Amino acid sequence: MAQTIAANEQAAAQAKAEEERQAAAAVPEQSQPAAASNQAQTSVLVTPTGSKYHTRKCGNGTYTPATLAEAQSRGLTPCAKCFP
Repeated sequence: MAQTIAANEQAAAQAKAEEERQAAAAVPEQSQPAAASNQAQTSVLVTPTGSKYHTRKCGNGTYTPATLAEAQSRGLTPCAKCFP
């Protein structure tokens, strides 16, 4: 009888370990780092001819909205007044 109890305990431990492995495998991995995701969602203002991106209208010009990722991909840098 002691062997049966030991065998049942061992089987239960193996089943629990297998459940934990499956649960760990079921956790989806992030496809993008959080910073990249935030850049894609952060809105900035840009001008057609400027070299900076802004958080608000900062001087004269025609401003259009863009994502931070788009502005950076165009080679724009942050405005010193808007991003101190």
